[in-house]
Amino acid sequence: MKKMLTAMTVLVLALLLSGCLFSKKEEVTLGLPDIREVASLVSVSLITDLVVAIPPEASGSWNLPFMKKSYLAVGEAEILIGIDVNKIEEYKVNDGVVTVKLPEPEIIKKSFDPEKWTYWDDGTGIFRKVSPKDVHKAEAIALQQLEDKLRRSEVMEVAHSNAKRTIEKFLLQSGAREVLFE
Repeated sequence: MKKMLTAMTVLVLALLLSGCLFSKKEEVTLGLPDIREVASLVSVSLITDLVVAIPPEASGSWNLPFMKKSYLAVGEAEILIGIDVNKIEEYKVNDGVVTVKLPEPEIIKKSFDPEKWTYWDDGTGIFRKVSPKDVHKAEAIALQQLEDKLRRSEVMEVAHSNAKRTIEKFLLQSGAREVLFE
């Protein structure tokens, strides 16, 4: 799958910027709608711990013995961060110099495998069991908190820098004389 994604990304960039491979006399027009259905460029892959817990409000106002809902799971989450190649709408090719305006990096994929997690239940919720709905809500909250944390961290800038470096390397190897980013 990764090889196919890489091949598709390379193909998109080649089509997108093929103008730098032709002589000055030959002009090639390529419309972005022709390549909109192609994958994203992943520039950071991250595996991190994720803690999923039932939020306190899940137990409601019941503060009675054996009525508390209790659930805690710890495992790994996989995060892929990069740029959506489909969002590259501004680029120029002039005499072998390619100028590209990259979109902001985004979280392309966030996933986890609950089969590999460790679960705990303190047994205090004898009369109020944790439902699948409670678990899904807790997982969604944990993933959103992780995403918010990542957006505040430097990993998004690292993803942007890695994407620039990858695109620049590819374009230079494809015949561009110079690559500039706006």
